[in-house]
Amino acid sequence: MKKIIVLSVILLLFFSSCANKKNMNKNILSTKDVAMVIPSAPAVIYKTIRDFFDYVPVIMNEDRTRIVSYPDPSDLTFNGIPTKPTLLINGYLLDNRGITKNVVFLKYKYEDYIKMETPPSLSDMMANILEKYPLAEMYSCGLRNEYSDLIRDMNSIVGAGFVNCKKADIIPLTIDLKSE
Repeated sequence: MKKIIVLSVILLLFFSSCANKKNMNKNILSTKDVAMVIPSAPAVIYKTIRDFFDYVPVIMNEDRTRIVSYPDPSDLTFNGIPTKPTLLINGYLLDNRGITKNVVFLKYKYEDYIKMETPPSLSDMMANILEKYPLAEMYSCGLRNEYSDLIRDMNSIVGAGFVNCKKADIIPLTIDLKSE
């Protein structure tokens, strides 16, 4: 019983000391004894050089020599629906996966990848990259929870020319990895 009380006190102190009182707002989940800050996902708007809408994104290192982040097949759905990007106006997309400027797209479509029991090996993924430099533009527009109507607000941002968004420093390139 003493161990449980000591552990509870330690957790209470930890969580209360980690919370920044100045920034506590709608990101807080309050419990009887503890307040925890719930992080929000970034609002990232992007455009690609070709249509990669149905293809699985993975993240490579800066040099584009190895894959550093990839989803498990079970990570590609939410409530049974694939977590593809959201279509916005003027050909822009709202990221729903957590991509960065080092994103690449695999030859695997969401529907096929979701059916896999395990992700492909890293060597298989490397051999199945559709495009190493797929981005034409990318903007970081704060956090998703800062917007009351995310899709409407993202379309407004696109229409207004990305005011108050940070443009990613990317160089769009087209590299044909394999002829088929």
